Amino acid sequence: LTAEIPEDERLTVLWNAYSSWGEAWFIPGQNTWVGELLEAAGVDYILMEDAPEFSTPMDFETVYNAGLDAPIWVSNEYGVMTIDDLLAMDERYADFAAVESGMVYGDNGRVNENGGNDFYENGVMNPNLILRDLVSIFYPDLLPDYESEFYVPLVPAE
Repeated sequence: LTAEIPEDERLTVLWNAYSSWGEAWFIPGQNTWVGELLEAAGVDYILMEDAPEFSTPMDFETVYNAGLDAPIWVSNEYGVMTIDDLLAMDERYADFAAVESGMVYGDNGRVNENGGNDFYENGVMNPNLILRDLVSIFYPDLLPDYESEFYVPLVPAE
């Protein structure tokens, strides 16, 4: 579906978040499963050229400066269910264009009452489902009636 997207029309998205437990913002390597998944989804991602092989830890300020204008952010942060949860991690996240436009997504579409996330069970075993989710987020016209399995928009807490 994304093979025909011209290079100059590919989105550049922000991926992951600053991890307090790892004290870094991990940028996926282009040759990792995430890097190849994003390539298949038809997008580039912030600082990907700085992570050609392996996932690379970056400091917050580097990613902050590079990612401020990214139109879409996929945060992948465990336990983050709302924008408020994300902003509680760091109030500077509010500065990102994706936060201002409501285009922030998390992989928590199938979380059970105990916090178990099916993304890490069935999702990683079925990358085709993850890929469809990502394509539907990045290029919704390509899958107009698709309902996401794992990735859902982070919304303000009620």
